[in-house]
Amino acid sequence: IVADSIPVSALVLAETTGLNWLEYDLANARRQLVLLGRPYDEVEREMRAHVQCAYRFHVLHETPQAITAALPGCAGSLALPQPYTYMQQVGDVDQAAHWKHVDRPVLVLYGTSDFVTSEADSRYLVDMINAFHPGRASLKVIDGMDHGLTSAPPPREAIRRGGGSGEAHPELLP
Repeated sequence: IVADSIPVSALVLAETTGLNWLEYDLANARRQLVLLGRPYDEVEREMRAHVQCAYRFHVLHETPQAITAALPGCAGSLALPQPYTYMQQVGDVDQAAHWKHVDRPVLVLYGTSDFVTSEADSRYLVDMINAFHPGRASLKVIDGMDHGLTSAPPPREAIRRGGGSGEAHPELLP
C-alpha cells in the first residue's frame, strides 16, 4: 500500500504472504497445529471451529466480543497481535489490486524456519507480482531464518521454542 502511494526504487518484503488475510489465517492456523504435533483428527475439528470464527471476524466484521458471545470456543482463535479494527482493515486489503499498480523491482525473502508464513505464500506473491509486471519479482529462500529474521531451528522445533535466537540471520543483510 505504501509503495502504491509513495515512489520507491525497489522493495524488499520479508516473511509475508500474497494471500488475502482470511485464507492466510486459515492456512497459518492449520500449519501451526500440525507443527505442534496435534493429531490430524484434532486439527480438523479445530479447523472446522476456526473457520466459523475467522469468517465472522474477517468477512462479517463482527467484534471479537460478539463472536465469543455467540461462539465461546472462538476466544482462542481471536487472540490478535494488533487491535481488532486494524486486523479487519488488513483483511480488507486487496493485494492484487495494489500490486497491479506497483511496477518496481521486488525481492521477497522467505526463511525456511518460519512457522508463521510458508514458502508457498511467498511464491504466490512473487507469481502475482510477475503476472502484472513480468520479471519484476524474485524470491530468495534463506535456510534457517524465521519470521523475526533471526537464525532458528526447523519450524517444528522453532514453534515449540517460540522462535529463533534473537540475532539477525547472517544471510539477511548480504
